[in-house]
Amino acid sequence: MKIKSLLAIAACALSLSMNAQSVAPKREFRGAWIQCVNGQFQGMTAQKMQSVLTAQLDALQKAGINAIIFQIRAEADALYQSSYEPWSRYLTGVQGKSPQWDPLQWMIDECHKRNMELHAWINPFRAKTKGTTELAVTHPYVQNPERFFSYGDLLIFDPGQPENHDYICKVVADIVKRYDVDGLHIDDYFYPYPAKGKDFNDDAQIRLKLFCDRLNENGVNFMLSNSDCLGKDGKDRFFDDLFIDYKIERVLATRNINAIASKRGKLTEIVVNNYFNKFSSKKISI
Repeated sequence: MKIKSLLAIAACALSLSMNAQSVAPKREFRGAWIQCVNGQFQGMTAQKMQSVLTAQLDALQKAGINAIIFQIRAEADALYQSSYEPWSRYLTGVQGKSPQWDPLQWMIDECHKRNMELHAWINPFRAKTKGTTELAVTHPYVQNPERFFSYGDLLIFDPGQPENHDYICKVVADIVKRYDVDGLHIDDYFYPYPAKGKDFNDDAQIRLKLFCDRLNENGVNFMLSNSDCLGKDGKDRFFDDLFIDYKIERVLATRNINAIASKRGKLTEIVVNNYFNKFSSKKISI
């Protein structure tokens, strides 16, 4: 009887051990950045660019990458159909010229076919890189030059102007409302890299500081890269509004709101209600 009991206990322990080993490990985020600002796609036909991207995605998938961070807004321009900003010169070589296809939508489709996430990567404040010599008439600097400052060869949205906060939030809200992106990445939101012999006078600008901890605590699917941020008060409103806009658009644009609510918990309801309390008299519960 004792032998049978010991065998039963051993069999039970072995079964539990095998079940524990069969449980998949916690999912990892293994991302790769695909940039446009290096000019790798500039001047390519749609067919050629899609061929290059296909080869890159296939190689990255084979290497175990499960998320792509795709640069779609390098200098207040767009690698997607936008009613706010012109088509990027990093596509056709001419800012404002349509490539006759939508790279962001194509990348979303191709990544999802491979069970990879597609995260949209934007540069919020940079409005012109040093290599850009001509801006489209629809570029925000051409429309409102008083909302920018120059440093070296760059043009930069003045982060101290609330109008710029509102504008960038609108751009982000437009992206996450119309495209099924799996995340949003903010890059180059810090001071410009020092230019030789040129001082950066920030007396008139409200300095920014890193907001990463607060975003992470709130569970938003956000990633900030680089950390050269110092700050006073102005940063809070920009990131608070961007955070709320991102959350509300993703919630309202999602077909299965209950799934989002159960996944994100009480936070989603709080954020949604805070949004409507702030901007309208309507309050919703999900």
